[in-house]
Amino acid sequence: MGDAERVEPMGRVHAVLANTVGAVLLAGGATGAVLFTVGAATGAETTVDAVVFGAVALFAALVGWVGLGTLIHNRDVRAATRRLAATGVDAAAEVIGIGPEEVTPDGLSTQHELLLRLTGPGFAPFEARTTEPDDRFPGLVVGSRLAAVVDPEHREFSLHRGDPLC
Repeated sequence: MGDAERVEPMGRVHAVLANTVGAVLLAGGATGAVLFTVGAATGAETTVDAVVFGAVALFAALVGWVGLGTLIHNRDVRAATRRLAATGVDAAAEVIGIGPEEVTPDGLSTQHELLLRLTGPGFAPFEARTTEPDDRFPGLVVGSRLAAVVDPEHREFSLHRGDPLC
């Protein structure tokens, strides 16, 4: 089996909102790309106009590509969420290692890489790495235990929000 993969569960409302954003990006980007490509080919009076239309068409195509990627990502996360709900078993995730503190990409908070040992009924214990914002599970130290749900067949897991188990 492959490496364990963390699933951040996505509920129905979140999925609808995220898919709406993805669909708007895809539709808007694709429409813009087509319109500006046609404009570059037929409506440009100068070479500069054609280049500008072409650049805008490429940007619009990129926006559409991001929208498509958003839809595909949301589909995969929602499927994993449903799989965890259907076949997941309650488990415990023991913190066996904590990496150095890092600033999150947005620069607004800090996070740590965690090395976890997941144990529970019906599957052999396994280790997994995940990155957690410090404010999600404050006060974690090596030996802390968190509640988890594990899909043993796909080696997917999610960590429960709330207080760590002691």
